[in-house]
Order: sequence, then C-alpha cells, then structure tokens
Amino acid sequence: VLSAWTKHPSATAVETCKACKLPREYCAYNSSCSNSSTPASSSAINTNTKGDVSEKMDKMSLEEEEEDDAKKTKIKTEEKKKKKKEKQKCITITLTSRNKRKTITNVAGFEHFSSTFQDGNLKEVAKTLGKKFACGCSVTKGATNQDEIDLQGDYGEQIKEILVQKWKMEEELVVVVDKSKK
Repeated sequence: VLSAWTKHPSATAVETCKACKLPREYCAYNSSCSNSSTPASSSAINTNTKGDVSEKMDKMSLEEEEEDDAKKTKIKTEEKKKKKKEKQKCITITLTSRNKRKTITNVAGFEHFSSTFQDGNLKEVAKTLGKKFACGCSVTKGATNQDEIDLQGDYGEQIKEILVQKWKMEEELVVVVDKSKK
C-alpha cells in the first residue's frame, strides 16, 4: 500500500505473515494464525520474560510518576514562596484611566499600618491629600473590603513623597503601579 508515510525517509519495511497479515514478530502470539506453532523469531519477545518486562515497565512508570509528583510539589512551593515575597505589606498607589483622559489614583494597603493609619486618621489623610492637590478625594471600601483612598487625577509620585515625608513611611514600602491606558 502506497501512502505518504511509505515514502517517508524514516519508514521501514515490515515483513508480514501471509496467513494472518500481522508482522512476523506478532505471528507467534496469534492463536488463529496457522504459523503460530512455529517458534518465534529472534527479534520477538520471549514469553518467559514477558511478565518480567511488564513488571519492569510498571516500576519505571511508578518511579516516573513519583518523580513528576515531587517536581510538581517543589515547583508549587517555590511559587508560593515567590507570591509571599511579592505580597509584602506595603501601600500600593495604583493609577487607572477612566474615559481615556481622566486618571484615578487609588491608594490601598493602609490595613497593614494600622498603628499609623486608623479609621479616623484615614479620613484626615484623604482630606489633606484633597486639599493639597485641589481634587476630589474620598475614602472607599475596595475589592478586598478594606479602606482605600481614591483621588481624581494623576498624583502617584507626589502621594509617595507626601507619605514618606509627612507620615514617616519607608520609601520601599510605598509602591506606585501604573495601569493607565496611555
């Protein structure tokens, strides 16, 4: 039979049995073949070692599965460690765009610094920032049900400077993230 695969350079010719049309290696194991009574060729698997081979294959597959499971758990623990390092307790200033030109500055993460920013103090911070930048500013509940400050305008770096100077925050603990569509 000619096909695209028979013309392929890695294709090899296989001798088949005329009675059962199976390759000669399988002819010895086929009970319906008239040539099955002939001894298996030298390339065929010996029936005595068939069980040993299957046991070895099972052991190999189990060992491979155990290795794969060990690798997966190791990768998962490494990913969790990375996420923990990434999610440091910091104040995040996020800039998002609204209606293509308008920008909203969202300041979140005050719950990590409850000694510096209490609920009443957070309103004072919002009022101070609103007066400083002459913009609309409010304290709202965010997606995580924590208090956040929203300002109308692009004030990311200036808010970072004010938090560092006025409220004595460490500069590494204040992160500015720009998600605006410029």
